[in-house]
Amino acid sequence: MECANAINTTGSTSAHTTHHTHTHIHTPTLSHSLSLTHTHIHTHTGGTLVECANAIKAAGGTSVSAFVTHAVFPTGWDRFSRSNGGPFENFFVTNSNPTVTNRLPSDDCFRVLDLFDVVLRDLE
Repeated sequence: MECANAINTTGSTSAHTTHHTHTHIHTPTLSHSLSLTHTHIHTHTGGTLVECANAIKAAGGTSVSAFVTHAVFPTGWDRFSRSNGGPFENFFVTNSNPTVTNRLPSDDCFRVLDLFDVVLRDLE
């Protein structure tokens, strides 16, 4: 497992491969939260992200959240969903791909962050 070796006792966590996701970790044994940055230019299944979340939980993490800037989910979002046994407390995505994000269940782990105000400010 790629992420299992990235967690160490000093509280710093980092795994780099090639898509920008950010996983926030809460652990009962450490006095602070840890952050895991997972980088992929393109991800097809999200398998590494799920593996990392599972490794964090196996290491004592009580909550794992992820952030994906542009959700495509070509093989579907089901594996991330809590209702399907997914490991994420929150799975943050932007609405940069509304074809996908408009279909995500709002009563699960998915939190869609609206880019409208950010884009509007940048255009001013």
